[in-house]
Amino acid sequence: MQLIKYNNLKWVNIAFPTEKDIAYLRDNFKFHELVLEELLTPTYHPKVDDFGSYLYFVIHIPLFVREKRKNVHKEIDMIVAKDILVPVTYDDAIEPFDNLFRQCQLEETACQRYFGGNIGHLPTP
Repeated sequence: MQLIKYNNLKWVNIAFPTEKDIAYLRDNFKFHELVLEELLTPTYHPKVDDFGSYLYFVIHIPLFVREKRKNVHKEIDMIVAKDILVPVTYDDAIEPFDNLFRQCQLEETACQRYFGGNIGHLPTP
């Protein structure tokens, strides 16, 4: 798990979620217990749940793997609130998301540009 805090915004990046990651989310945010449990394992179908103060959704995106010359599907689970973004992945890196997170870790100007007041300013990969 990695964390970026910028002003009042938080981006909690989780790859290969563990019980420790879920405990951190449970202790620091008010996410529904069923969402936290579901984050521990991949979900094989897309979904969106509205919990009022945040959205939980599961998406599957196609990515082209150049070395293997084939498309694969990657799952990203997301919790999105006004001031919190929690993407969760279950397998190898998803390069566009990892690059954006790394850029925000290294450059405050990236945080200023992408976090511009709320999570809604983050670009799509």
